[in-house]
Amino acid sequence: MNGLSKKNKKLYLFLLPLIVVLLVMVAYPFFSNIYYSFTDFSLIKPHRQFIYFQNYIKILSDNEFLTIFKNTIVWTVGNMVLIILIGLTVGLLLDSDIKGKIILQSVILIPWVIPQIVTGYTWKWMMASDYGILNSILMNLGIIDGNFSWFRDGKMAMLAVILANVWRSFPLMAVMIYAKKRTMPKEWTEAALIDGASTFQVFRYIVLEYVKPVLISTSVLIFLWCYNAFGIIYAITEGGPLGATETFPVYIQKKAFGQFDFGFTSAMSILMMLSMVILYIIIKYVLKNKKNSEEV
Repeated sequence: MNGLSKKNKKLYLFLLPLIVVLLVMVAYPFFSNIYYSFTDFSLIKPHRQFIYFQNYIKILSDNEFLTIFKNTIVWTVGNMVLIILIGLTVGLLLDSDIKGKIILQSVILIPWVIPQIVTGYTWKWMMASDYGILNSILMNLGIIDGNFSWFRDGKMAMLAVILANVWRSFPLMAVMIYAKKRTMPKEWTEAALIDGASTFQVFRYIVLEYVKPVLISTSVLIFLWCYNAFGIIYAITEGGPLGATETFPVYIQKKAFGQFDFGFTSAMSILMMLSMVILYIIIKYVLKNKKNSEEV
């Protein structure tokens, strides 16, 4: 027992630097944020007062909260749908016999490693009405006219930021699907085709079922990242026009560092976290029930 106790003490001693870092970098800011959410903390006020739930009441009684929540949901769902569809398609193509597969495998992760802010400004320039290369291509193809703008209308602005983020994010899904698909025995699909299964049936009941665990786990990660995304939206639209692309992170940043109202934005960030956790639990519950029903 003494030897085991000494071993545990050494283990905790090695873990001590990590614990200190977590306390300083994670626990302290988190609990400080909770405390600030119950105060009127502002950089333009010399003193702060404990105001209990007034910040939360102010946020929940304002229609702006519902608008921001709706924008965040539209942004998150739009990204997830396109990232899953494109990532799954590209991931399966990487494991096929198409020409140029080696080149595609070599460059697929380039968008993912580019910082969000760089991706945002690049797409903003590409979509510029007067000199954007993307608009120029679309005009030459006759899809849009010279008066078209991505950022004049709220719906088009949301589509613009979603497309930029999808371009950056789908390679992760594609690589994860490709890595899982590579481990699937080829005999499964060959046997199914010999037995008379169609290509769609092979995809639906063999390939898709095999990659589903990776597809689900990666989708959950993408949900968390998209819900917290800030850089691309801020770089392209800064939440405009008229707040049409203003999600929780963008609104919190503008309110905190534009108006220095840290008490209010602390409460907003707590509500953002709670909404994300609730949606995450709902997603996990739905997936779990679906899995159980399929097993039955």
